[in-house]
Amino acid sequence: MNGKNTKIIVAILFCFLHISLIDGLWGNKTNLAFAEDTTTGQPRELKEEGTRLAKAGKLQQAIEKYKEAISLKPNYPNAYNNWGIILNIQKKYYEAIDKFKKAIQLDPNDPATYTNMGNSYLKLKQYDEALPHYKKAVILKPDMGVLHNNLGNCYLNLNRYEEGIASLKEAIKLNKTSAEIYENIAQAYDKLGEGYLAIKYIKEAKRIFRSNGKMERVSKAGKRLRHLYNKYGDNPKPKDREEQAKSPGQGREGELGTGTGFLLGASKYVVTNHHVIEGANSIFVNFFMGEKIRAKVVAQDKKNDVAILLLSKRPKSATGNIVLGDSNRVEMGQKVFTVGYPMSSILGRKPKYSEGIINSTTGYLDDPGLFQITVPIQPGNSGGPLFSENGQVIGVTTSSFSTVAAARITGALPQNLNFAVKSLYIRALLQTVSGFSASKIGIEPVPISPKNDLSNFIKSAKNNIVLIETAIDNSLPEFVEVDDDVHISTANPEKPSALKEKIRLAKLRETEIKDRFKTLQEMEALEDSVFSVEDKRKEIQKFLDAFPNRNPKLEEAKKMLSRLKGRGEEIKRFIPFTRPQTR
Repeated sequence: MNGKNTKIIVAILFCFLHISLIDGLWGNKTNLAFAEDTTTGQPRELKEEGTRLAKAGKLQQAIEKYKEAISLKPNYPNAYNNWGIILNIQKKYYEAIDKFKKAIQLDPNDPATYTNMGNSYLKLKQYDEALPHYKKAVILKPDMGVLHNNLGNCYLNLNRYEEGIASLKEAIKLNKTSAEIYENIAQAYDKLGEGYLAIKYIKEAKRIFRSNGKMERVSKAGKRLRHLYNKYGDNPKPKDREEQAKSPGQGREGELGTGTGFLLGASKYVVTNHHVIEGANSIFVNFFMGEKIRAKVVAQDKKNDVAILLLSKRPKSATGNIVLGDSNRVEMGQKVFTVGYPMSSILGRKPKYSEGIINSTTGYLDDPGLFQITVPIQPGNSGGPLFSENGQVIGVTTSSFSTVAAARITGALPQNLNFAVKSLYIRALLQTVSGFSASKIGIEPVPISPKNDLSNFIKSAKNNIVLIETAIDNSLPEFVEVDDDVHISTANPEKPSALKEKIRLAKLRETEIKDRFKTLQEMEALEDSVFSVEDKRKEIQKFLDAFPNRNPKLEEAKKMLSRLKGRGEEIKRFIPFTRPQTR
């Protein structure tokens, strides 16, 4: 063998190994730990011989071995996968895709094959086709940094920079020494006009290249850094993109945001976080059973981050099993859980379960309006119900403590500091909704008990837990509510007598007065920094206006209003929360 041929084979071998190690083409146990090859006997021996030939640069001979293995075992996914890898190296991308499709058909749970399929489409610059395969690989193997990197780069090629940054940051969590990932994030922030963050990440890439002795890459990163300084100046100001999630109102028209919410009983009312819907004029609620219904905001409390949505029609799949619990009875150490839609663009559109405990019955700076919890909160979890052990909603998951802000203040990174708004504020806001009555909408508690265990409860409750999609869309027609109220069912199909109807309405009124007055008492007892004096006065006045006659609590409410006269105004407090929301 002459020197020229030797150089060619070495070059092919280097290229082959570089692609396999960096882009995840080879699914071997020591590197990517993908699906194990359980085949035994001659088919496996032929496949392994093909792999040895491929690594020696004898690509066509390797293909022949894979063909022999498949002839002995037609349902051999690893042989099809390796055959496709060689076709990729030979730039026969469409032929490679056919082999990967066959491998996926035989083994739909091997992330290596989905990655390889994505790589083929990436080489063809068919990024829309590559994206779902990279997503599938990430779902199957979420602890593999190279897969998050592939997904992030695909998003960048589609000019979906926000999503690309999110995926690349996941890759960094799993591989903090990959300077190339930092470079890609810097490029994305530059595209978004975020000079401060672009400079921050390219500096880190340069540092890692230097520590690894890659001086040529250090030089290139240095040139990129000088370009960024020329573009943004020597000291660009941060926009705090990492410290405060961007609301839909701050985005561009058509930009999509997602969050979680929950339907109250069999009603048209959905509870979520205010920051999930802030600024959006297009709100759609997606139910587990497939229904998608337009919604609008009918009540909002920005300070406490709660919003109430009204659906345009009553959903068919609601089961009426969500009940609001009393957040004042919750104690530290109590077990809690949530069901929501975290990172739906990656993890999919089916609800996910997370659990934890109550760390504290107060939030940041002992804020009495919040719970501190260990329940993990990811982007997309915002607005989800926080359930107590008996299945009652005692709060709404709302935020995680900003690690960046905490690091600047304390010099340390906090771990698992998450928060939920107490159900007290949901009750208070619901009372401001015209026509709302808990007694009329069918909220029925379905407690977790030996007869109704946790799995059965979740199976039922998830029909009322929704994925909320928001955007700015000025082309939507005006919101129209369909009058499809469910009539009260009775054992007798005939209409009840007028007297019975009057008694029923009187009982509903009495219950509603009692519930609303209890909420007013709870509000009055809270510090003015949590619920301002002015807001308390307004809520009491609404109560007086709503029930001016035959109100047993009338005099007590007037006394409450009198006590608030002359009280100081609310004390504003800055809380460095990160509102988790998928963009």
